[in-house]
Amino acid sequence: MTGEVRCLKLETGETLWSSGGAEEDRLLKSAVVVVGDRIVVSLPSGTVSSLNADSGEVVWKTQLPGRLNTLPVVIGEGLYVGDVEGQIHRLSPKDGGVLGVTKGKSPIYGSLLSAGDCLLALWGEDTLACLDPKSGTVRWSQETDSTWSSHQPLVLDGLVLVGTESGELHAFRVADGATAWTRQLEGDIKGIGSHEGVLYVGTVQGRVYAIPR
Repeated sequence: MTGEVRCLKLETGETLWSSGGAEEDRLLKSAVVVVGDRIVVSLPSGTVSSLNADSGEVVWKTQLPGRLNTLPVVIGEGLYVGDVEGQIHRLSPKDGGVLGVTKGKSPIYGSLLSAGDCLLALWGEDTLACLDPKSGTVRWSQETDSTWSSHQPLVLDGLVLVGTESGELHAFRVADGATAWTRQLEGDIKGIGSHEGVLYVGTVQGRVYAIPR
């Protein structure tokens, strides 16, 4: 919560190195992404940094305009992060250079997600979009009548699953965005997972559904 990154020895919990620690800014929750022998961290203030995973030494640091509200995502040779203005910034994982910016219709909701060669983004309260990672163009988008409530969509068997506040569990095809199926549940859908052929869906109200795939 203080913006400090720590590396611990797996066997003993001993601190091997630490980096950062500015009280005036804080890391986005779980904002650590492994890219080869480096880790990438991001701050809400717009700072994205790459650290050497062995030493914690800062390899590069990039200051983006605006406040960030998504965790970094790596697809191929691009590093992507979204801000509260709805912009998705594409950086070079090697040196942090800005390769491109895509402007959305509203702020990003939840997390960006990699699905093959598709970058999935929840734009605003009701739109799911698949972007071409390199060009930033929208390949397809889907809108719902209800507000998204699951921050982290689930990609499974060529489908992307996402839930709404009204309990709708939507499954869209990653290839073209077409609706594969929709199931009505009870409660605000928050978490979606899968294990051994079963979908698990959790709600804000505390109910968990187990649904055969």
